[in-house]
Amino acid sequence: MTKTIGEKILKKIKKGKIKMKPKSYFILKTILFVAGIVFAFLLTIFLASFIIFLLRASGVFNFPALGFRGLGMFFASLPWLLMLFVILFVIILEFLARKFSVVYQRPLVYSILGIVIIILLLGIFIARTPMHSKLFQGVQEGKFSVFGPLYKGRHIKSLDNVYFGKVLNLADNGFEIETKEGEIFSIVISSETRPFQSIKYIKEEDTVIVIGDKDNSTIKAFGVHKITDEDTIRFYRRKPMRDFRR
Repeated sequence: MTKTIGEKILKKIKKGKIKMKPKSYFILKTILFVAGIVFAFLLTIFLASFIIFLLRASGVFNFPALGFRGLGMFFASLPWLLMLFVILFVIILEFLARKFSVVYQRPLVYSILGIVIIILLLGIFIARTPMHSKLFQGVQEGKFSVFGPLYKGRHIKSLDNVYFGKVLNLADNGFEIETKEGEIFSIVISSETRPFQSIKYIKEEDTVIVIGDKDNSTIKAFGVHKITDEDTIRFYRRKPMRDFRR
């Protein structure tokens, strides 16, 4: 049977019905295939590390510590579009990787889980390097225009009950802040503020993120987070303005 099939193939080749492809064709195909995998892998890692950087810079990573309300705000603030792109690239990587025997011989769940773990670990590592910080700062200064749409901070949803500002005056039960728009709010801290921060930990000239319900010029703080991260300060400033730390 095998010999008969082989003879049929040889006859088709001799009649020109089957054309032999040169070795260079297969070499080029392999190069393009590997390049596609490398490109998709690097792009996925870049996006994953950028998402981690963005969540840290925006302070969103701190929201789950505020209980169920903070957890809801956390999910509402996630850059879902970017995360969908990462998921899409993971699927593409899995599809390409299954061309190799070392991958397709393993269960689908294991190979996908392996890709996700590798991307997550490398993403965390890269997010801790100065790369995204420098690109983010450069975009705010009008440089690296090609990265502008990504580093403008628009992928984090703005929430109405999140306020950023400089501490002006301390009071017995709170303090005052001035926002980047020049608005002044009185912040009320109580035992319900999560995580509860005693007034002694908040000082004048500190930069803070306050989460709470606003009533005219008063905000009953549900959460207070003191900011020391330069990227977070840049994220909430977004545009040139006087330095809050002065």
